[in-house]
Amino acid sequence: MSTLILVLAFLAFTGCTTMSYVESAIAGPRKKRDLLVKDVESFHQHLYWGSPDLAANHVTPEERSSFISKHRKRREKERFVDMEVESIEAQEEPWDADVFVRVRYFRIPTYIVETRRERERWQFNRFSGGWEFMGSTVLRDDEEADEGAAEISG
Repeated sequence: MSTLILVLAFLAFTGCTTMSYVESAIAGPRKKRDLLVKDVESFHQHLYWGSPDLAANHVTPEERSSFISKHRKRREKERFVDMEVESIEAQEEPWDADVFVRVRYFRIPTYIVETRRERERWQFNRFSGGWEFMGSTVLRDDEEADEGAAEISG
């Protein structure tokens, strides 16, 4: 009983942020999948609009500065036209996911729209209560997994 009172007191004094963290951390499979879709969508919107700083909120803290630097340099050479999530394959225990994305882009200064497929790796972080982007690989047309993929992590 005293433990329950301490937990309730802690939640009352730390506010809604802790409550949403607690909800995410103990969320069931459906809630975690819904959160994944939301986080992936937010991540792609920020990349599309050229905001790697905001997209980096979905990247592990250790990789954020590297991610921002890589995507700022990438933006000097390439611009996104469209990013479409083709499929999401999420696994439970450990909670991780493969997100398959069709990216339409053009390179500066040619301005010819090209398409590539990428496989993104995401992992649920129970401490932050959200999904984190772990990296991506470019897939060849005839490939669905790792073989021959070029890594573009971060």
